[in-house]
This record gives sequence, C-alpha cells and structure tokens, in this order.
Amino acid sequence: MAVAILALVCCLLLTGFRKGPLSARKIIDEYLTLHGLSTKIETIKMVTMDSRGNIETKEVLRMFHEDGNGAQYSLLRFLNPENIRGVALLSKLENGDEYEQTLYMPALDQLRKITGSGQKGYFMGSDFAYEDLLPENPELYKYERGLDDYVDGMDCYKITARPVDEEISLNTGYAKREIWISHKNFTILKIDFYVSEEQLLKTLRFTQFKEATGKEGASLSTRAEMTHHLKETTSMIAVTKGVYEAAEIGYLLREESLQNWKSDFDDDIQKLLQQPR
Repeated sequence: MAVAILALVCCLLLTGFRKGPLSARKIIDEYLTLHGLSTKIETIKMVTMDSRGNIETKEVLRMFHEDGNGAQYSLLRFLNPENIRGVALLSKLENGDEYEQTLYMPALDQLRKITGSGQKGYFMGSDFAYEDLLPENPELYKYERGLDDYVDGMDCYKITARPVDEEISLNTGYAKREIWISHKNFTILKIDFYVSEEQLLKTLRFTQFKEATGKEGASLSTRAEMTHHLKETTSMIAVTKGVYEAAEIGYLLREESLQNWKSDFDDDIQKLLQQPR
C-alpha cells in the first residue's frame, strides 16, 4: 500500500500537479493587484505581417488611467502613418461590469460605439480583436485552475477562463481562454484563445518585461506577439517609451478630447514621457 501511494505521489509531481492553496480567482486577483497601475503612458510600435510576409508598421500612443472612484479609461491613438493619424479607440468602465468602447475616425469626424458582439471584430487590420485590448475583467469570467505548467522554462499557473453567463458568451469571440501566469511574480506569459472547446484560434505571447517605476514589484510587458493560427498572420507590439504613475491625465481620456485633440495635449504627453523612468 505504501509503495502504491508513493508511486501515485511521484506520478502527480511528474505530471505537474502542484496545486497548493491558491484558487484560480485568487491568482487572477493577485495578478491584477500586483501589476495594476493608476496611470500609464506609452508609445508603441504595432507591426502586422500577413500570410504572404508583407509587413506594415504603425506608431501608437497608449494610455491608461484609473480615477479615485475605480472608473477605468484606456486610449489607443494612432500617430503614424499619416493617413490614419488621430484614429483613436477609447475604452471606459464607469458603471456596471462591462467596458464601453468608442472608435473615433477623424476623416469622418465621427464617433462610433463598439458594443456587445461588435467587440469580436479586429482592430485596424491587426490580429487583436477589440475585446483583446481591454484589461482583464474578472466579473465577466469563471476561472478554473488546471495543472501547473511551464512557459520558456518558467513555472506557471495555468488558468482557464470561460464567460460567466450566456449574455457574455454571445458578446465574446472566444469559448474559452487558457492563461499561463508566472509563479515568480504573477506575470501573464501566454494566452491561448479558443473559438470552441477544442479549436485554437490565436496565441498571445509576452516575451519582454521591465519593472515599472512608481510601483514596487510591478512588471510590465514591453513586447507581445499575437499569432492567428487560421489566417497564418502575426501582429507584434513593442513599447518604445513609457512612463507610469505619472501626473493626472484623465482629461485626455474623454470622448470630447478625441474630437478636439489639441497640440497642447501632445506637448503635455511628450513632457511626461521625458520624465525619468
């Protein structure tokens, strides 16, 4: 009997069964607490490659702000190339538990709401869906912890996230996501996106990180690659400059600012980005 028990324990260890006391939701909460910032300003390069190897590069301003009441705002605004300069996506969570997204097209001087199932669509020719650009919202998903695993030789918790109810399920393009989170510092290293329980659609890999000034222990991804397995395309984003926990920027993340963007706004952002990192 003792030999049989020992054999079972060894088998479980070899197959990665290291469950411990942390629940799936607790692991997600630890990730959000440790890496959450009240303010983030970054310039990034977005590079897309189609199935024929053609490459397109865009420069994007990315900002995030959480106010004292817990409301969250994030903005993606294109800086280059010139033909899409000023195109912007504003995401906000003010009331309730779902983000509202607004797309601004300067050529039309038009704001368009991206709601419900519209968030399944792809953003500006990339492999990122609108919903992929939103922060993790644990109120919308059920989390299940599986066997621990490895990514690039690092021990990881493996979490499966599924929509919490039928309404959320109809508004997302994914039946489930599998998320690998580092044991060391609760950093997300990889996400697999499934359109059904068995069919893998996309994989997102986070490959470079740096410590964020302004919050001890916070590790931020500076490079990520999304691979679309069905289309055989890839989109990569790389942070070129960033400042965190900076001065008040909430006034920039408003719908009225999208339509009335001023050169003073760009000056304010550049001054903040020149701060020591």
